[in-house]
Amino acid sequence: MKKLSFKKPDAQTIRSSLGSLATRKGGYGVSLTFAVVAVVLVLCLFIGLVPGRLSSFDISDSRIYSVSSVTTDIVEQLDKEVEFVVVVESVSNVDDRIVRLLDEYDSLSPNIYYRIVDCVQNPSILEDYSVNTITAVCAETGRRQEIAFSDVIVVDEDAYYQYGTYVEKEFDGEGRLTSAIDYVTSNVDPVGYTLTGHGEAPLSEGVAASVSKLNIRFEDLDLLIAGSVPEDCEVLLINAPETDLSVDELQYIRDYMAGGGTVVLLYDAISQSATPNFYALCGEFGFTVTENLVVDGSEGYCLNGNPYWMFPEIGFASGITNDIAGSRSAMCLIINSRGFTISEDAPSGITYREFLSTTENGFETYTNEAGETDIRNQGSYLLGAAATKTNEDGSTQDLVLISAQLLDQEVEATYWSRLVNLNILLNSLSWRVESLSKVSIAAKGLSVSYNVIKNGGFFGVIYIAVIPLLVLAAGLYVWIRRRRA
Repeated sequence: MKKLSFKKPDAQTIRSSLGSLATRKGGYGVSLTFAVVAVVLVLCLFIGLVPGRLSSFDISDSRIYSVSSVTTDIVEQLDKEVEFVVVVESVSNVDDRIVRLLDEYDSLSPNIYYRIVDCVQNPSILEDYSVNTITAVCAETGRRQEIAFSDVIVVDEDAYYQYGTYVEKEFDGEGRLTSAIDYVTSNVDPVGYTLTGHGEAPLSEGVAASVSKLNIRFEDLDLLIAGSVPEDCEVLLINAPETDLSVDELQYIRDYMAGGGTVVLLYDAISQSATPNFYALCGEFGFTVTENLVVDGSEGYCLNGNPYWMFPEIGFASGITNDIAGSRSAMCLIINSRGFTISEDAPSGITYREFLSTTENGFETYTNEAGETDIRNQGSYLLGAAATKTNEDGSTQDLVLISAQLLDQEVEATYWSRLVNLNILLNSLSWRVESLSKVSIAAKGLSVSYNVIKNGGFFGVIYIAVIPLLVLAAGLYVWIRRRRA
């Protein structure tokens, strides 16, 4: 076998190779590589120091990692330290969406910080906190509020119990965290009551969760048992009663209002014949509820041309719709509802705030002699309004009257994310609670949201028929040309 031999390079050869063009290019390449690596390392270190809200972007459908201007305003004005204590069985099991949102809050204010505690490694934490919760703590006020993970990431219970599938419905991170900050840093604890005993409709789970974020503690109230409206009642909610008040109950409510109370009444079955005492309460504030359903005949004010599914006009009412009225995107949907009017012989000295109404093309429906549904009494009908009486001592008594269909469950299930129905209810409940900051941020949907078009009309034909036909014709034309080529 032939032995390989290598010629030993001399000094002159080495000197020549060092000065060659190829060597110089190789040296430049290595130097440039080291420079780029150094720049990347420095850039990574710099980016690590940049707050997460500046170095990342929220491209989620519902923007679940972003916070609203309401939260920003509250956090920027925060003068007390708030700690979020997250207790889990394993740090690795914390949902990344929750951690990213906590990072966002932490970056907004030096007074907000959080820590994640593994209760397996630190079992003593369970003496003060519950597992799978986020607890907001303010040492200065001594207040705390616990938030369960299940209240942040809300699961569709119907899908779970009916089909056995786990479907995430809403992400309520911002609403819960901001409400907790507002609660623990304040020193007020307002109380409201929900009237019971007349077949009142319960609030849906989603609406009740939003009401709880107002930080008003609502309790049930049976007036026949209690004998009066409690003195600490900031607001009395009456939701769609089916049977009437007794004479004594009516007087208890009158006494409460005379002392400066506020009643929010969502009417449904209230009529002069079936519920004369509820009807009388409305009449004392000048309201007359129609016996039949109302419709709106104006184009653009009903859903898909159905006059029973109405988009009422939203008027300015300080404290209730002042943050909504005038917004071109604000829509409220009320379906299959009766309306009400302000009586011509309404008591004097009452101030009215009309915030939901049909157009002037509103009608009351009725059954004619032929047994068919007909319309009569054209005009504008109210679907939401507030009446205020001023007492001799300067205090006010308020009745907020709203259609109970504001909280229709079919509307809530399908169109809720596009509507301001919930905002109107929350503002009505918190309107007169002066000690309250009125913070309630709606949960962000994780399911598919549907667009709401007030009235398809001409544009509906364009989008549904004309554009698809044009695209189909263009494709057919191109296909024919290629076949002939």
